Amino acid sequence: MEWRTRRSHITVHCWAVLGLSRAQLQQLKELAQSAGHGKNGRSRSVLDNARALRHVAEHQATGQSFDTAVKAVARADITSPRIIRRAMSQFSETGAFSAPSTAHRGRGNPAHPLHAPSEPTFEVELAIHRTMHEAAKQVKHIAVKHIQQQLLEEEAVVVSDFILRRWLHELGYAFGDKTWIGALTPQYRDARIRAFIWEYAKALRLQLAGTHVIVYLDESYIHAAHQMKKGWHPIAGPHKSNETQGDADTGKRLIILHAMTRDGMLDMEDAVGSNFLHEVTPTAQFVFEAASFDNSDYHNTIDGDAFTLWAKNRLLPAFHALYPGKKMIIVTDNASYHKPRDFDWITPYKMCKAECASFLESQGLTQFTVEQEDGTTAVFPRRTWQLHARNKAAPSLKQLQFAVKSHLQQHPTINRTKIDKLLQPLGHSIVWTPPFVPEVQPIELVWAYVKTAVAQQYTLRRSINTTRQQTDDAFEAITAEMVQKRIAHCHGWIDAFMSGEEAGSLQAFGSLDKLVAADPSTAAPDDIASADTEDADSATDDADMEE
Repeated sequence: MEWRTRRSHITVHCWAVLGLSRAQLQQLKELAQSAGHGKNGRSRSVLDNARALRHVAEHQATGQSFDTAVKAVARADITSPRIIRRAMSQFSETGAFSAPSTAHRGRGNPAHPLHAPSEPTFEVELAIHRTMHEAAKQVKHIAVKHIQQQLLEEEAVVVSDFILRRWLHELGYAFGDKTWIGALTPQYRDARIRAFIWEYAKALRLQLAGTHVIVYLDESYIHAAHQMKKGWHPIAGPHKSNETQGDADTGKRLIILHAMTRDGMLDMEDAVGSNFLHEVTPTAQFVFEAASFDNSDYHNTIDGDAFTLWAKNRLLPAFHALYPGKKMIIVTDNASYHKPRDFDWITPYKMCKAECASFLESQGLTQFTVEQEDGTTAVFPRRTWQLHARNKAAPSLKQLQFAVKSHLQQHPTINRTKIDKLLQPLGHSIVWTPPFVPEVQPIELVWAYVKTAVAQQYTLRRSINTTRQQTDDAFEAITAEMVQKRIAHCHGWIDAFMSGEEAGSLQAFGSLDKLVAADPSTAAPDDIASADTEDADSATDDADMEE
């Protein structure tokens, strides 16, 4: 402690002698650095090293040790004592200093990150976007080295890993798990969107003709503790209620089923439906408290039987009361309970050889033809269907299942869900939205409006009954104009999709309105007709992108 105190007095005394304060010394250091002296990445010249060694000798002449002198000079030169020791060793051995080299460091090295431009040119940005887009379409692995190679070939640009990663982040890309939601690849997702737009345009055409009405339906949920997550609060800290502790998605939960048309929500004025779905009521609004209020998926509280009862006793009565004599076209997603299967439903990939053969025989088929892996076709007559698999003339189980699937696709009336059996005899139909594309479903925007209205009315320990009343009030406030704006918003998203390369043949139409105004007899282009909706339904049977 005495030594440190004594050293401190000495330092202060030196400053007093020099007449420089600590702030002035710092200012001198900054002036030297601004001139490039002591800057990172700068190589010391021969003159710098020669002057440093002379200063070391002058310090030693005053009685300081070599180590103390080196450290003092290093502080003055804003460099490392190790650099000065290395220069001393080199001069002692060779009598000279080697010229500074920038071959491996500094801005002089073309491979150094600082040598590359700080920002990509417009052409380089386009090349990066093009490379990333093609990789996503092909579900292809893409790494920094692949992009570097592409930039070198297309733009003759050499860029380091560090700079390229920074560019990718600035352009909106991130490095992480490359997985496709619901097992949908980008090209398959685009194909499903194209197929939907084509069918949706047909529905809009029929609605304009006055014979049909489009009904948008979906499900959602809301918690009793649902509240706004942001708002004005004291500077000391944001307010958090004791019951939620900052999480608004807890507590008792209401499940909501509803439908709407361009004229507003689908319900008769003053019609109030109970929680007993066997009662016929002309309103599509159905709000009930979930039996469990944990944070599990709210879709688990709805099943196909409940949805079928709702469609039979709420949806259809409300539609027939509001639009007598017209046909309904439902626009909804691929949730599993929207397609409840009856006892006679046939699933080819779950059938054994005997079941496949029996089904084909019951349909009156005497033979079927399949394409083999080598490109040739094989014909299997009825007598070979149940032969042992070792028999070369017998079809494989996979070939029999493919024959069943092909027959079902050619005869869609065989496999019908409970909803199909309910709607088709009345002339109603369904247009399925693409999986995981909520942007085309305007009722999603209605859910956002209702939830926001309820969240803004939150008070501490709000009861589930109060939450339900506020939900009902929010639905009553929805007007035809509000609904039409949300439909127009979704149509705008479709127009934007149709203007891009992903639209395929739809790009020629330019917009949804022009597609609707096109000749109704126009056949679907190949890139739309080839979308295999059967495989899509099985791949995303339980899929629903509601939130």
